[in-house]
Amino acid sequence: MKEDKTFAEVKIHGNMYSFSGYESEEYIRKVCAFVDNKMNEISSENKGISPYTLAVLCAVNISDEYHKKLEEENIQQLSLEEIYNSLNELKGKQIILEKENDYLRQVIDSLNERIEKYES
Repeated sequence: MKEDKTFAEVKIHGNMYSFSGYESEEYIRKVCAFVDNKMNEISSENKGISPYTLAVLCAVNISDEYHKKLEEENIQQLSLEEIYNSLNELKGKQIILEKENDYLRQVIDSLNERIEKYES
């Protein structure tokens, strides 16, 4: 069963728009506020550009931010995978070292027993 659509009236760059979707009204307003802020930022830096050019610049800027975040997330994911792999490798080495340590303790115990026999 589909959820009911949410409707929101929002103002973007001085114009009213009606949006609907399956997200919450708060989310729709948040996304639209982001676009509004971006359009206002770009228009304040580029006086006299056409609404179409403003919309394209806004779309390109938002796409740029999105792709940079995506790349950053991918780099972080790779770093996490490297850390995980290193951790697993270190755990394997730890197991080997613990076994070697146990063996060497047995050798030491055996040698100490021999020393005690020779001293007595």
